[in-house]
Amino acid sequence: MAKSDGSELPRKIFDTFGEDLMWASDSELVYWQRKTNKIEEKGKNPRIETKESVRIITLSGQENTVKQGNNLSVLIRSNDGAIAFFEGDAVSGNPVVVRHGKNMEIRPSRLLRVVSHYPPVYDSRIKGPVFHDTDIWIESLDKSYKKRVTYDKQYDFPHLSPDGTKILVDNLATSDLVVLDTNGNELANLGVGVIKISEDLRSMIVTYNASWSPDNKKILYLLDTESERKQDVVNCDIYIVSADGSGRMQVTDTPNEIEMDPEWSPDGSKVACYSENTGKIFVIKLK
Repeated sequence: MAKSDGSELPRKIFDTFGEDLMWASDSELVYWQRKTNKIEEKGKNPRIETKESVRIITLSGQENTVKQGNNLSVLIRSNDGAIAFFEGDAVSGNPVVVRHGKNMEIRPSRLLRVVSHYPPVYDSRIKGPVFHDTDIWIESLDKSYKKRVTYDKQYDFPHLSPDGTKILVDNLATSDLVVLDTNGNELANLGVGVIKISEDLRSMIVTYNASWSPDNKKILYLLDTESERKQDVVNCDIYIVSADGSGRMQVTDTPNEIEMDPEWSPDGSKVACYSENTGKIFVIKLK
């Protein structure tokens, strides 16, 4: 990896493959991992066994497993800064708090997050739930509180700001990052998009991996380049932009490297990410 803005070169701290990289503290990271194993049994067809785990790793490279099992949801972060996952799934499972936020005694009913594609509607044709919209909702971790934010909008991949006053979303119609207030009003269009070699392609990697700075003023996001022949992402770099769309700055310049899950450290001085190509986790010290 190479720097492009005067920040320190990324430092590798671990080799792994995971998702949803998040800072638990200024010296610890949490990530979610799924492993698939092929089980061979004599006289039977091979079966696939899948297990998820939630792990904590320190900047010195020490790793501990928080939970391992079947059907553990990916990590979520609440408005209080708490990190949690669900045992079962994110709709009906039980929340498990990995790290508490600012208020150590806060209850799940007070921890807010934003979701899209909610609520499901029962469809008699398929005898099951379907999602009829891509609107944004705010809900508490235990589902006791729900508030619909947008109506009939093509928004997805919402991210709630740390102070709980703004929501970063992906405008599916334009591929732009948009900042909303909690009533669904548009505050800023950051106009990010993607670099397309082929115009008929569109990647979801950009906004799915965006994150707010601890002071609510800036946003980390990924700008990816899509191939023409292979029709996939060939390069992905990290950028920073102010929440009003000003002051855009490139953090990494890594040809043929795909960074994922960029995350601010709690003190705002570092960014963590992992390489989609190699699985290595990196930490970048900002200026």
